[in-house]
Amino acid sequence: MRISRNRLARDLVRLVQIPSWQECRTITGSLLDQAQSEGLGRCSIDQAGNVIIEFDGSEPALLLNAHVDTVPPGNYEGDPYSGKRQGNRVLGRGSSDDKAGVVALLELARLMKSRALRRKVIIALSV
Repeated sequence: MRISRNRLARDLVRLVQIPSWQECRTITGSLLDQAQSEGLGRCSIDQAGNVIIEFDGSEPALLLNAHVDTVPPGNYEGDPYSGKRQGNRVLGRGSSDDKAGVVALLELARLMKSRALRRKVIIALSV
């Protein structure tokens, strides 16, 4: 599998369109469903509400983290949840902080799912 800019942009647009400043259950539920449907490691939601994706390995774990919550829309010009694509940019609340990080970790999980890993890897998509 190769990294796909189109898939990254599509995933980012989808996440930006999910408001996540008052509650995060909607976005974490969506991320868990996506990770499970794509077979991305062992997937769960922990007691705090974080999405956890684990890949087995024999060496000590590496933790990768990105957060799904955003700040309130405030005085955002335009629709803060449009996910509008403008050239190579995706516009909207959380598009760079930190939903782009979430999307990058999902893409990394896609790359890791078909590889034998020496080190255990834990991806935490935190609330």
